[in-house]
Amino acid sequence: MEYEGAVRSFREGNYEMALTRLEKALADGASAEDVLDLRAKIYAATGDAPKRVRALQDLVNTNPARTDAVVALSLELVDQGLWQDAVRTLGKGIQATPKQAQLYLRLALIQQSQRRVNEALETLRKGMEATQDPDLALAFGQAYEAAGDLRSAQNIYSKLVASPDAKLRARALDALGDLYARSGQVDPAVEAYVEAARFRGEPAMLTGDRYKSVYGAVDRLVESHLTQAWEQFEDMNAVEGGGLPKEKVLAGLEAADAQLARALALCDEVLPPADLHQEHRQREIYYALLREAVTAAVTCVDTGRADMGDLARERWKQARIEAPGAQK
Repeated sequence: MEYEGAVRSFREGNYEMALTRLEKALADGASAEDVLDLRAKIYAATGDAPKRVRALQDLVNTNPARTDAVVALSLELVDQGLWQDAVRTLGKGIQATPKQAQLYLRLALIQQSQRRVNEALETLRKGMEATQDPDLALAFGQAYEAAGDLRSAQNIYSKLVASPDAKLRARALDALGDLYARSGQVDPAVEAYVEAARFRGEPAMLTGDRYKSVYGAVDRLVESHLTQAWEQFEDMNAVEGGGLPKEKVLAGLEAADAQLARALALCDEVLPPADLHQEHRQREIYYALLREAVTAAVTCVDTGRADMGDLARERWKQARIEAPGAQK
């Protein structure tokens, strides 16, 4: 009865009374596990981290198969900078319950945070053998990415994309899209994200982080094509007698125009989340003005019309004002 009273006191927020009743409950023969578990929850509610850690340690020592306690203790230990103790705690939990995938995941995350990537890969390999859990397979790919082995990561994600589980396929496609986006491969990244949305039954809309990742890569591609082409255009006009060959300048501008056309098409195909609509619209205006500048520059180079060169420069300046992140 004292234990049930302690639970009621805990729920009512009377933590001192709950602790007093727990002592009596333990003396009356209540389960040590139950008492330690509730004691840890009380100390979590009161913000007493050292006492919560001691209660969790006692609970894990009493029953290392209590996965919830093992994970909670490992998190507390990491927060206190005691990552090696957290590793030992998770190892004890894995020995007691080798089929619990979350223990391997938590251990691998700690190892990765300490730059022990090979140890993390080995932990995940053992976890996959023991549990066959798809979350571990995804984590395996992420660990390979952390190690710089993008080919292995891509191979893992690509295999998971073939899974009959639609949710897993979507998650694998998102991971594949992230990998492509980080390496600047915009089209494959967008294709993966759109396909992931289809498996989730959602519109082709990127989350905030993925929007910034994809369109950040698009911005860099646009700039890389445009900067050299624009410099060549200005050099041609600045140097008496023409400077660079006309054909070379035109080829650079036309390549930049093709990249801008793709960027504008992408803005129509892949939408942002609601909170980034204004940024998306600004980006569309930026791309459109740059394309107008390039089109006018092509006409200037092709026909020699100075007024088209002036228009090109005017649009270029306007585009810089509208550039994403530009201060107006």
